[in-house]
Amino acid sequence: MKDAKEYGIRFAEYARRQIVPRKSSVAMPRPAELATLAAMLARTANEHPDYLCSRALNLWVASHETITLQQQCNEDHQELEAANAARPEPPEDQEWPMTLKTFCQILWPGKKADERPPIIRAWLHSLPGLMPEGMDYGMMNSETIAKPRFRFLRNEILRWYQRWKPETNSGVNSENAKRGWGYCDAKMQETPEYQEFNAECDERQRKPYKRYFVTWLKDKKKTPFEKLAALVKKKITSPS
Repeated sequence: MKDAKEYGIRFAEYARRQIVPRKSSVAMPRPAELATLAAMLARTANEHPDYLCSRALNLWVASHETITLQQQCNEDHQELEAANAARPEPPEDQEWPMTLKTFCQILWPGKKADERPPIIRAWLHSLPGLMPEGMDYGMMNSETIAKPRFRFLRNEILRWYQRWKPETNSGVNSENAKRGWGYCDAKMQETPEYQEFNAECDERQRKPYKRYFVTWLKDKKKTPFEKLAALVKKKITSPS
């Protein structure tokens, strides 16, 4: 820890020169650059150089930070415009206000009528502090949507939908995978084909999963020549 007296002297000099801590990644100017900028700021020949340099340094940092912010602002607006361009718009002759049904048709024209309400219900359910789900959807469905509210709801729902859709798809794929690795139902297990398949699984000490049974059935339908060709192809492509 530095001596308190040393700190006092240095902080007094910071205050005299109007130098403050800066949380900035801006590269500092070279002395010649700072002197040139300070000279440009001088109104009279009697102004103190310390004060001029402090003003010049503030101007230097502020200008660089402004340029950086401007570049970031341009990038943000470009991203926003690109996002808005991809968002669905109502037809030019659209009558306002519109119903929730029309709103959903504009957002998801490729979906069936019975597929759209569950999306709205899921979005409502994702919001904090809701009333019961059915009542929320009923209230929303009973109200008309004006043009400003259309844009607000469209932006909010689609922003959520992009996150929710992959999660839903991954959940469906996971559930399908679980079903594939399950066992055949009781009726299927009574068939002669399954009895033969199950016997082979017992002999190989292998679980009789449904997915294995489907593959086994496909192989059974192949002719001897097709089986031989598949075996030769497997040997050729397998690493030695």
